[in-house]
Formats: sequence, structure tokens, C-alpha cells
Amino acid sequence: MKVVQIHYYLTTPGGDYASLGEYIKGLGSWAHIHESLWLVRTNKSVAEVRDEIASRMRSTDRVVVFSMTADSWASFNIGGDVAEWMHEHLGTSPVAA
Repeated sequence: MKVVQIHYYLTTPGGDYASLGEYIKGLGSWAHIHESLWLVRTNKSVAEVRDEIASRMRSTDRVVVFSMTADSWASFNIGGDVAEWMHEHLGTSPVAA
């Protein structure tokens, strides 16, 4: 399994995107970093994730999916649960501030 990073931009504020969040949560173990950024541990390819997310979006929305390999990471004001998930699933320690 690998960790993928999902970023999206939804062009319709307040739109019904519940199925998008549910799809992302269904991919595997996940961390919701902020409104439109997720990290997910999954067996799916980045293209599969992109295509399946795109099918849940409007034609004006945007999405990009990256395969993550992290030698290190750094954060500020990220909740303890998210930082713990990142430490566990990325296998690295954060860079001290």
C-alpha cells in the first residue's frame, strides 16, 4: 500500500459533495488535513483515484492526486491525531520547528 495525497478545488460553494468525502474515506486509512487536502493509504493507483474522484465532481472542479514518498515532513498547527497518522503511515518523523 502507498499513501496518496489528494487536493481538490470545488467551484460550487455549498455544493453537495458528500459522496466525494465518503469515497475518499472508503479508500483506506485516511487523514483529513484541511478542507480540501487528504492523505490516504490505498492500493489504488493515482490515476484510478483521480478518475473516481472526477466522476463525483462537476466539470468545473479540479483535482490532483500525488503518490507520496516522504523522507521527512513538517507542519504547523496540525491536530495531534493528524500528526500521529502521518507519523504512523509515512514512517518518518516531523522536522522540528
